[in-house]
Amino acid sequence: MENRAEAEPREGRYVLIVDDSNMVRHTVSSLLKGMGFRVVEAADGTQVKRLVETYRPVLVILDLSMPEKGGVAVLTELRADRRSRELPVIVLTGAADQRTVRQVARLKANGYLLKENLTVGKMRERIRAVLGAEAVSAPIPAAPASASEVTRAAGEPSRPTAASEGAGDRMVNRTELLERVDQDLELLQHLVDLFLRDSPALVEGMRQAIAAADPEALQRAGHTLKGMLGNLGVRALAETAGRLEAAGQQQRFTEAAAMLAELEQALPSLEHELRQIT
Repeated sequence: MENRAEAEPREGRYVLIVDDSNMVRHTVSSLLKGMGFRVVEAADGTQVKRLVETYRPVLVILDLSMPEKGGVAVLTELRADRRSRELPVIVLTGAADQRTVRQVARLKANGYLLKENLTVGKMRERIRAVLGAEAVSAPIPAAPASASEVTRAAGEPSRPTAASEGAGDRMVNRTELLERVDQDLELLQHLVDLFLRDSPALVEGMRQAIAAADPEALQRAGHTLKGMLGNLGVRALAETAGRLEAAGQQQRFTEAAAMLAELEQALPSLEHELRQIT
């Protein structure tokens, strides 16, 4: 996987973002640059050791669950090396269970944030808590949205099944999305564009993986799509993508085909809503 640095010079206050979700990396990167940091990105854990040695970041923001070398392995490696033993690490996780909390504490992370409830504001507060307010430049405030812009588009929150979401209830809560991005309409537009650009290839990848009985490809694509849908607050479809990821792990391809059909039935409505909200 490629990594990207915001600038070539290797002096300054760098933060390393490690997450397989392009949407998460873009959201966090936009926030960090507004707080005065330079940013290095990695889409998996395989390059973290080299990037830490090269850029000497003041903070690592680390996804716990990634298909290639996940956050647990990365954090274990960082804590075993005396040069990175005290390096501040904020963990991003999709799980809130006690096992995950204990695991994060055992590995001496400096805190964690749940992806499901992740907002720019919560991320900013956590960074300030870990590094200290004096270590963070004043953030560049996002342009405030007008009252009409933050009005909920319509309807109730997401229903518990993808089928019911696709049947007529709105899947996207615009107010919630704007809260996630701190009322930054430009950032929201970019996240929507990323989803509309990347999701068709992920769905096609799952279709091919099911046809070829390829568990790793199904797991990878399901995991990535789950993260993208979760970042947009579309919980029921994110759960369906998560079940597809699990089906890849367990090689349940017949069930996966039915799940994928359910997902594909709902996606056109979601895409239509996303195009309407930005």
